Amino acid sequence: MICVILGHTKLPYLRIFYRFHMPLFFILSGYLFHMPKETETRSWIFRRIVYLMVPYFFYFIVVYLLSMPLIHFELLPTLEMLLVGGKKFDHIFGNWWYINVLLVAQILFLYLLKAFQNPKQRYLIYFLLFVLGVLYSNIAWKSNAALREVLLSVPWNLDNLFVVIPYLGIGYELQQTKQFFNHLSQKKSLFVFFSLLAIIASFIKPNAVTIDMKFSKYFYLSYLGLFPLLYGIPLIGISNYLSTTPLKKLVASIGQASMEIMYLQCLVIFYCEKICNKFAISEMYSIIPSLILSILVGILFHHFNVPTFLTQGILRTNRDQSAL
Repeated sequence: MICVILGHTKLPYLRIFYRFHMPLFFILSGYLFHMPKETETRSWIFRRIVYLMVPYFFYFIVVYLLSMPLIHFELLPTLEMLLVGGKKFDHIFGNWWYINVLLVAQILFLYLLKAFQNPKQRYLIYFLLFVLGVLYSNIAWKSNAALREVLLSVPWNLDNLFVVIPYLGIGYELQQTKQFFNHLSQKKSLFVFFSLLAIIASFIKPNAVTIDMKFSKYFYLSYLGLFPLLYGIPLIGISNYLSTTPLKKLVASIGQASMEIMYLQCLVIFYCEKICNKFAISEMYSIIPSLILSILVGILFHHFNVPTFLTQGILRTNRDQSAL
């Protein structure tokens, strides 16, 4: 979540997070994916729709109202942005693009698991989908403007299903290896090795070599698998280490409030940058306040007396038990 917040600030070098933060998010989503029983498939799909879409509409209203003092959104374009989603999301809603495609990808992934119970068959499908995704990205961005507009205007960013489903699959297959992430990140030699590689790689075209999934920019097949692994292992190792320090309560609080932080962060960043502009201060100095306030606002909002059905799409009262 910290990487996501920093990636949305305007310091150019921080776009390095675009190499891995969303692929790693989808991999972790797949790692946390659990197959429902055969008799519970329909209820599982219904719960996923409620879990993702109720907060989607609720937070849209919240952010829209909180932004009114400084931003004027016209009604019809705003409604179009909400319903079409994907690349239509802009400004303080820009990071919401993945919610819709995640919902569809999880449902399709469920049926993929049901149809292909042999892991080797699934590996082949993941690879073929990655290939199709890279081909689609290259065709879209190397076409003329008219065709590009058509190819990149798919509602809900569903063109990203080509890569989102394989990322879910990678996480799910790792889940089957019995706590793969925990065991892997606890090996200090491997952690140091990947950390050094990540540091070195960060100096290689930091702004040019990215995986911008919102705009379907992933031109090379090797990047899709390399960067999430290269940066993901050190980050997971750091996260595991922090969970054993006095900061573990803060880390847990950030995890519990991740949905609130995600929905509110761009609004907080926007206000921080506005304040800097008002006092003629470089926006670079808004990065740390944006990070701290995004986390604090998310945590505080998480503990407001708001029904969990609206804020997290669940009916149970223990918010801490909710998980993606």
